[in-house]
Amino acid sequence: MLSTTGSSMKRHFWHIPALALLMGTSFLSFYSNVSWGKTLPSDTSTSSLTQQTIFQPVKDYRVLKTPVTTSITTDHVDVRKIFWYGCPHCYSLDAIVDDWLKTLPNYVNFQRIPAFYSLPGEDNSKNNTAGGNKRKRVNLWKLHARLYYTVNKMVKDGNIKPSRKMVTGYHNQSAKNNRNEIEETGKLTSLDRKKHNADEQEILRKKLFERINDAIFYEVQENRNYLKDSQSMARFLSKKFGVNKKRFNDVFNSMPISMQLMQTSSVMKDYGLKGVPAIIIDGRYVVEPAKAGSLEKMTDIADFLIRKVYTEKHTEKDGKRREHS
Repeated sequence: MLSTTGSSMKRHFWHIPALALLMGTSFLSFYSNVSWGKTLPSDTSTSSLTQQTIFQPVKDYRVLKTPVTTSITTDHVDVRKIFWYGCPHCYSLDAIVDDWLKTLPNYVNFQRIPAFYSLPGEDNSKNNTAGGNKRKRVNLWKLHARLYYTVNKMVKDGNIKPSRKMVTGYHNQSAKNNRNEIEETGKLTSLDRKKHNADEQEILRKKLFERINDAIFYEVQENRNYLKDSQSMARFLSKKFGVNKKRFNDVFNSMPISMQLMQTSSVMKDYGLKGVPAIIIDGRYVVEPAKAGSLEKMTDIADFLIRKVYTEKHTEKDGKRREHS
């Protein structure tokens, strides 16, 4: 297990340019020398952190000189986890984040963003492979980002559906919640039922996408199936989730996915990231393991910044309200 204190913490920060160069020259040999597996570094010092803990810019987190614009309203706080499926520390942080998400307030808008950078002389074909044109670099970061957005779109469009077991389990819990609501408020109106059904479908889609995302991480990190081309991705998703291979490849190679990659590439540059994982708060605060000191402490610092941003937004909102009163 890797140490999480002192200078050794840098080993939890996957340097993007260096890895990109390795991927272009000898990607598979690089992977064979990496220690894989789900490493969950521990830092007992974070267990005593309280709501009053003060973290400092520069020392504990980075402040962007030019904030990245978000579409989040003043009532919410934008939080983004930047990751790569091939990064073992992103995998470890994902397990921590899964538990952390259960504690976040409703005003937090959380999303995962797959990191990637374009490489000079890379193979720009959408389904390039590590065993393809050896004269061109294979950008697995970009391929994995395309995979992430493809799955996300297919789930939203209903091209990947939740299993019967998942639906049944959710319906049983949902029925119990409905009974409790009826007991408290009386019968549900038809409008209530329509809204409930719409909310239910959205929740199921999110749960399905999270399950697929976890499965991809597990496949790469634990099974060492690096999903290095669209064919291996389609085979994996077809076997595991019954995804139509042709439909997957159509979406994978589609213009909307390419547009999302272009937008992500622009945002990555704006964040000034040199490695992953990272957590971005409100498009202006960057939490990274090298400064945080451990993966667990990243979420503590993020909590502090979320409260800071939310308080600032509401202070500003209240001030404007008083000006107009």
